[in-house]
Amino acid sequence: MGNLFIGVAPIFGCCLSILFLAKFTIPEVYQSLISSTQQSFSQVSFMMPTFNWLPMVIFLVVAANICIGGFDLSSADFDNSKQGFWQAVIFLILVTLIISITPLQDDLLAVLSHFTMIVIVISLFNLVISVIMNLIFRFI
Repeated sequence: MGNLFIGVAPIFGCCLSILFLAKFTIPEVYQSLISSTQQSFSQVSFMMPTFNWLPMVIFLVVAANICIGGFDLSSADFDNSKQGFWQAVIFLILVTLIISITPLQDDLLAVLSHFTMIVIVISLFNLVISVIMNLIFRFI
């Protein structure tokens, strides 16, 4: 199962580095993103806060470089990930079954929902940056 995490580690590392980069360069936008993740899935609304343009440009340039170079997984990464995929699926099923019969399932569900929203917001942001950079490079 470790091979799965080794193979996809660049994705998680890039997402976390972009998250921390946003936290320190554009804290207003970061705080708005985090507050939007504390809402339920049906209530999510994101309002762009006011921000300073210089840190935003620095953030976009660094985040674009991370998106362009960091998410480029090799075929060896995918092959290593395939080796541990089914073990991870079985492990997650077992953990889910165990959690579903414990009295802590509501608290764990709230934590997982919050974590999932953070991952979705970061992933969507990274997707937007990747698509924009891909379009820019296709026309250059």
